[in-house]
Amino acid sequence: MLLLGDHCVQHCPPGHYKYHGACKKCHASCADCSGEGPLACTSCTTPDVLSLSGMCTSRCPIGYYANENQVCQTCDRQCRSCEMAGVCMSCRDPAKVLLFGECQYESCAQQYYLNTSTHTCRACPSGCVECVSVGQCRICANNMFVKNGQCTPDCGHGYYADRKARECQANTHPPSLHINGSFPVSIGGVTPLDPTLLLVKDSDSQSESLLLQLLQPPSNGQLMVLENGRERALDRDDTFTLSQVKNRAVRFIHTAAQTKAGQFTLRAADPQLFSQPQTVHLQAVSQQPPIVVTNQPIYIEPGETFVLTRSVLHVEDYDNPQDILLMVLEPPQHGRLTRVHGDGQVSRFKLEELVREQLQYSHDGTSGEQDRFLLQINDGHSYQNVLVHVNIAQRNGLAPHMRSIPKTWVREGGMVQLSKKHLRAEYKGASDSEILYTIQSDSGQPQYGEIVLVSMAADGPVEAWQSFPEGRDTTPTSSFTQQDVNEGTVWYRHYGRGTQRDSFQFQVAAEAFPDTRSDAQTFTIGVMPQTPGLPHLTPGADLQINALEDHVTLITPSALSFTDSETPSNKLIYNITKPLPPGHGTLEHRDRAYSHVRFFTQADVDAGNIIYRPPQAPSHLQELYQYSFTGRSLEK
Repeated sequence: MLLLGDHCVQHCPPGHYKYHGACKKCHASCADCSGEGPLACTSCTTPDVLSLSGMCTSRCPIGYYANENQVCQTCDRQCRSCEMAGVCMSCRDPAKVLLFGECQYESCAQQYYLNTSTHTCRACPSGCVECVSVGQCRICANNMFVKNGQCTPDCGHGYYADRKARECQANTHPPSLHINGSFPVSIGGVTPLDPTLLLVKDSDSQSESLLLQLLQPPSNGQLMVLENGRERALDRDDTFTLSQVKNRAVRFIHTAAQTKAGQFTLRAADPQLFSQPQTVHLQAVSQQPPIVVTNQPIYIEPGETFVLTRSVLHVEDYDNPQDILLMVLEPPQHGRLTRVHGDGQVSRFKLEELVREQLQYSHDGTSGEQDRFLLQINDGHSYQNVLVHVNIAQRNGLAPHMRSIPKTWVREGGMVQLSKKHLRAEYKGASDSEILYTIQSDSGQPQYGEIVLVSMAADGPVEAWQSFPEGRDTTPTSSFTQQDVNEGTVWYRHYGRGTQRDSFQFQVAAEAFPDTRSDAQTFTIGVMPQTPGLPHLTPGADLQINALEDHVTLITPSALSFTDSETPSNKLIYNITKPLPPGHGTLEHRDRAYSHVRFFTQADVDAGNIIYRPPQAPSHLQELYQYSFTGRSLEK
């Protein structure tokens, strides 16, 4: 038993401790104790806490926390101070920041900022993803934008939402749009919108945020924009970007049946404001100048009249032949240029009249061996001058004149027609039936084939090449007339043996003047092997062009064309394996002038994009050049 005051108890009550058989009262600071004095407390009265020394104090020292029994416990090792076990209030390591009650991070997480005075991570305001302080947000959450350091879903008047930067940008000035001149386009073709045509300015908007809006579509074509590899037609109120214009992704397609002059209307737009509407004037022009295919001298006797045929002057235009006008800059001095059914000397005429052979030169009968006249060919956009020579001589002073290049190609084991394109001779005073071609003796005969006369049906063959016609009446020959050539009855038949070329030699004479013969000439025949799976030369393509001095010459499909049943034309690739030697001109792509082309496609040829540019020649050289280049077999 223990003495408590004046009576005995079995156990000392709370607030007392046992001392020599009696219960003594604890120190006033203790709720319970184990002995005398303030350092013997075992529990404390609220709100005091029990320190490790046994004293009741108002708070635990730094590095300690009060547990659920109000007893101070040591904080975790990384904590300088803590609120409870595992929850730091400050960090022992100055390189660490306090985040989520832990001291294991060197920087704050997203949506938190660092309070530098306490080295503690604090949460950013609502809607803010990244901030500097509680009142200075840098990046807002989706569908919210930074405005004056705060996040807002609506930027309000005078601002626009920059969705890329997630910021509210001031916007009080509208953009301005200026059109720099008119827009020349290709007739019936596709022309990218020129970036220099449109000048857009905006003092308070980024160029990336500016758009161009189509208010009035083109009156003579269609605007298209290339997006994600596909073309989209632009209709009224549709928009496109300045970047698309810069990358030439906006293109105008001219409708050939429409007028050449047209227009469309645009306005520039920033995210809130618009410029004044501006009109872009369109002018469709010929991007492919007229081509002089043939310009041969006229051979005529005094006082005679000569109709201008395709064999003398042949002009082609591939985009606007109806607009071609030929003007007589210098008329002939010893004759007149008139229409076939008119007496008046012409000063201008259309290409259609030349094609229909409605023009003629009439010599005035005066003495002199030469005459000439100068024409200018104009398509409304480009022009070139053509000087036509006239040679006047007495009948007995003339020899036969070859007006063609004796060269062609044949498929292995097939036949090819020797037409006027390959054999064209003129002899003044002799008709075509009197002009005789004679193949020379055995040394001049073809070695791998033969020249035959083929009886033709009334409508003739469709193609210039064909396999040997079984049962057709053919006659080997060593002579034939110009009329035979004109009627399409002269053919070369290849025997089918393995060889790359064949040739024969011939001379030309007139029946009335058998002693006046031309020099011996060689007709060259290239043999195209028929290899399964490889592209084939298109029938009628003769792999040669006539190039005029100082005139760019278009490589047409009639000169170069291969086909393959399994490969589109844009996948048939020509690789130049032996380029033209220096000083012999250049083969170029129309879009890369004065630069040697190394490869191109059949589609480039079909579109008129491949040209031959001859070297600049001194005036004393002849007008007609003949050069060649070598191309490797077509790739698929």
